[in-house]
Amino acid sequence: MKLENRHASIDVRPLGAMIDSAVFHLSDGRSVSPFFRAPWRGVDDPRKAVLPALLRDLGAEWACVPFGGPGARGDLPDEWQPNLTIADWDEHPHGLSSNHDWHLAKLGSGALRAEILYPPKAPIERLVREIRLDPDRAALQLSLEIHARRACRVPVGLHPIFDLVGLTPESAFLEIPQASKAWTFPIDVEPNRSRFMPDQRAADFSRLETGQGRVDIRPVPFNTASEDLVLLTNISDGLALCVPTRGYRVRVDWDRSMLPNCLLWFSNGGRDTYPWNGVTSAIGIEPTAAAFDLGLGYSLANDTPLAKHGVCTAVELSPERSWNTHYSIEVSGLK
Repeated sequence: MKLENRHASIDVRPLGAMIDSAVFHLSDGRSVSPFFRAPWRGVDDPRKAVLPALLRDLGAEWACVPFGGPGARGDLPDEWQPNLTIADWDEHPHGLSSNHDWHLAKLGSGALRAEILYPPKAPIERLVREIRLDPDRAALQLSLEIHARRACRVPVGLHPIFDLVGLTPESAFLEIPQASKAWTFPIDVEPNRSRFMPDQRAADFSRLETGQGRVDIRPVPFNTASEDLVLLTNISDGLALCVPTRGYRVRVDWDRSMLPNCLLWFSNGGRDTYPWNGVTSAIGIEPTAAAFDLGLGYSLANDTPLAKHGVCTAVELSPERSWNTHYSIEVSGLK
C-alpha cells in the first residue's frame, strides 16, 4: 500500500505492516532514502524458504510484540541465565506481529491503519498500528496500540533500520543524549565479530572498551567487520543519524515514558551466513522496553543485571485499557 504527499512517498506491505521503502523530499529540492534495504530483497533464492518470514524480505521499519527471540539460550554468562519461569507463548523472532500479515486499510492518501489478531492462547488480543505522513514536513507520525486479553508484562520494541551501505568508515555519526548509559551484549553477538567487549554495564557510550582501547560508538560505519548490540538506558531525548556526505539527518523520537530504552544494532558486515553474506551495513535505532533482544523470559526475569539495575525491560498490559504509544521519524537536510 502506497502513501504519498508532497513531502514523502512510502510503501507498506501486509507482512509485519512493515514500511518497505520510503523517499523523503527535502526543502532544498533533494529526495533521499535513508532506510535500509536488504540486498536480498526481491531476489529469487530457494534458501529463503527456511528463513523466518521476517527475514525473507526484511523491511525497513516495523513493530515487535513481543520483542526478541523465542526460547532460552545456553551460551550466556551465569548472571544472564535467570530462572526462566515464564513460558514462551510466541515462537516467532520479534513476535507473531513481525512474521504474519496485518490487515491494512487506507485512511486517505497519506495515512493507513493496520491491525493483526493474536491466537486465543496469547495474552495479547490484537495490535493496531497507524502510519501517517506529516502534512508539513518530511516526517512520519506513527502509533502502536496493544489490546490485552489478560493482565501481563511483555517486551515491546520498534524497529527502524537505516542505510549505511557505501559510506566510508566513520563518515556518519549518531546523535545520542549525553546522559545515556551503554550496555553491551552479554557475549559476542557473532563469535569473534563484535567490536565492543561484552557485558559492559551502564558505561560511557563515548568510551566503550574494545580490548584494544576505548572508542566512541557514535561515528559509523565502523572500519572493521563486526556485529554489535548496545542497549542505551537513561535516555532523555530522541536519537538521530547524521550523514554529511549524503546531506541529511534522520531523527527518531518517541515517548520514553512508554519505551524508556533504545537498542542500537550495528550490522557492519559481521555476519557471513546467508542472507547477510558479510555485506550488510546498517544501523538499527530501536526504542524498546526489553532485555536486548533476548526474548520474553529474559525480559520478564527480575534477576538479570538489567533488572537489578532498575532498567525497565517490559511494559505492563491490562485488559481494561489499551496500551498506546506514538513516535516519529523525521528527515531534514544538512547544510
